[in-house]
Amino acid sequence: ACLLPVPKGTSCANYARCVNQILQDLSNMQLWLRISLVVPDDDSMDANSATLVSKYARNMP
Repeated sequence: ACLLPVPKGTSCANYARCVNQILQDLSNMQLWLRISLVVPDDDSMDANSATLVSKYARNMP
């Protein structure tokens, strides 16, 4: 198993592409990723990003 670092910023397309590549190449690899379900209180996140995060968190089982 491998513990991955938290993706930086709000755009994670390249991060997701890299993780997908790892999973395709190593069929027995387990990847762990810590994802915060709480929106940070800092002002660096714009309103649109906060909305996307909150909508995604509500849809999780």
